[in-house]
Amino acid sequence: MSTSRQSIDINGHRRQPILLDTNVLITDAMNDDTVATLTSSRGHTIKVSSWISQPPAISYLSFHCHYSSHPRYNNFDELDAKIVGAEGSFILLTALASPRGSERYDYLMYKLHGYGDNGESWSSSLEQVPLPHVYPLPVIEEFGIVPNGGKHFDLAALVVDYRSPMKCSYSMHIYSSKDTNWRVIPMVDPYPEVRKVIATKVITIAEGVLGWVDLDHGVMVCDLREDVPGLRYVPLPAPLPQNWYRLKEFLPGTLAKSFRDLVCVDGVMSFVEMEHRVIVTTEKPSDPSKMQVLYDTDLIVSYNLKDLNKKPQQLQRKDGWRIVSWSRHVSSNCWEKGCEVDAVDISGLSPNLAENLASPTLGVDDGDVVYMRSKASLGKGKMVAIDLRRKKAYQPSFMGERLPTSSSCFGTQSGGDIHLGYSQQVLCSSSPGTHSEYDSVHNLPGQNPTWQFSDPHVMKTLLELNVVSSLLLGCSHGVKICFEAVL
Repeated sequence: MSTSRQSIDINGHRRQPILLDTNVLITDAMNDDTVATLTSSRGHTIKVSSWISQPPAISYLSFHCHYSSHPRYNNFDELDAKIVGAEGSFILLTALASPRGSERYDYLMYKLHGYGDNGESWSSSLEQVPLPHVYPLPVIEEFGIVPNGGKHFDLAALVVDYRSPMKCSYSMHIYSSKDTNWRVIPMVDPYPEVRKVIATKVITIAEGVLGWVDLDHGVMVCDLREDVPGLRYVPLPAPLPQNWYRLKEFLPGTLAKSFRDLVCVDGVMSFVEMEHRVIVTTEKPSDPSKMQVLYDTDLIVSYNLKDLNKKPQQLQRKDGWRIVSWSRHVSSNCWEKGCEVDAVDISGLSPNLAENLASPTLGVDDGDVVYMRSKASLGKGKMVAIDLRRKKAYQPSFMGERLPTSSSCFGTQSGGDIHLGYSQQVLCSSSPGTHSEYDSVHNLPGQNPTWQFSDPHVMKTLLELNVVSSLLLGCSHGVKICFEAVL
């Protein structure tokens, strides 16, 4: 996503990216400088705080809800929260803020403390986003957020409406914090003959312009500033040959994330796709001439009627991979090819590691560097950064099994540096502050942590985490990309 629109702080400095974990830490330990509190509509006390650190450290949110009327539910196992949107200083959470038996989730908007363009400062705040009164809100995995001056914001979610007439097969659900109202706008499908967009991520294209990304085939772009917002469809590049068949075998969006990604920077979309080559051979019958002795028992088995009717097995063998990047301006009518890199041409990448790489993730600020995961045993693996233009791999990092994703928001450096995180990050931005002491891939965060949590559950979580390396890479456009992998 673009950072230039909101990237200047009170001193005129360009704000630097931070890495924000989308999995919220459930704990009653709060950062006093950033804590925000509210009483929910059901009388529960909710607290959220942020732990912002300069990369390579991971920034994250901590969450706690106290059930005053349900003391038996006041334990960590009954709480759940995750980030479902981030833009500017705003971070949207969905949280289980009632006893688990009700399974009712609330939406909470947490605003990071910081400075506005006019030098105005604000403290961290937390507010509950009311659910619609007249209709149930559909299940929404990702919201677009549009800052709307000062403390206000709009939320937008594109939903497929299967009950509407053919031409109006989408609905846009929009919430405004100014009047605390929801509205639903029927949206005409610009290409009804194309499969519906089931978004797995939302990108910011320009101020008030969002894109709902279905990595299977395309992006629905909507300018929410228009009096009557409409949809524009941007098709993604056609899948590479081996990926055509893979996309047909799975539900929409479930597999494409493992070999495709898209980001938008200053109105320019960057797209990347990875293709694993596979050699298919037919199993050959065994050759008896290679045996010195033929036993009757083996011969009888070989003449079994069921075995005689079996078709030869198709054997598959990996044969490397390639990765291709494309880019286009949103207003363009075509994609232009960027880099095409084969695994064998990448320096610093061992054959064993290269064979198991998948899940390319583009850096938010540029498309020259991608981060890929190597799946290993026990659900753990490594994250590798590859500069496509230079055809160079950088030192791998250990990580967990979730995939990284990218979005953008801005915060202010404050509080102590807590170098911890999980495995799925949202890329955000922070105004300049105290730099982390862990500023290179050789000085790993987490080696000498100073955790101050007293809760045994949190301490156990922290001790099981091993935050490892981060990469800060220069790119061809002079923009720096930061990314962190964790275990």
